[in-house]
This record gives sequence, C-alpha cells and structure tokens, in this order.
Amino acid sequence: MDQVEKGPALVVVTGGEPLLAGDSLVALAQAITATGRSLDIETNGTQAPPPALAPLVRHYVISPKLSIRVTPRSSGGCRRSCPPGRSSS
Repeated sequence: MDQVEKGPALVVVTGGEPLLAGDSLVALAQAITATGRSLDIETNGTQAPPPALAPLVRHYVISPKLSIRVTPRSSGGCRRSCPPGRSSS
C-alpha cells in the first residue's frame, strides 16, 4: 500500500480495450480514486462505458485504431479505383 500512496496523481488505464472489463474496471476505478488520484481511461470508442464509471473518470481519451491493409502490385497500377487518367493495369 505504501507504493500506492506515493504514486502519481493521475492514472491512465489503457491497453487492449479497457471498457471490455466491465465490473472489474469499475472496481479498479473505485480503488484508484479512493486514494485521491484522478483517473483517465483511453478507449478506442467502440464500447459504451458502464454508468458507474461516470463519477470516477476525469477524462475518456478516445483513440480510434484503424486497420489499413495495402497490397503492393508489381505492375505499379492502382489496387482499387484509379484517379482519372491512370489505368489499373
């Protein structure tokens, strides 16, 4: 407990998608804020936070993750639609 009492004033919970943890995240948030610390949660924005988190969280940091798959073509042509004047060969 000494480590917790001497820790930082702000805790940011992140990784994977913390809002998937549901009640476990609420319990963690309660433990963190009970020590007088502020709490931010970094989320990808795809999950609604449990209502019980509202009074515990200072900020939600929305950090969307995008998956972009690019497949190079040896011909140098466009993979999808080409701009005007360029062929897809």
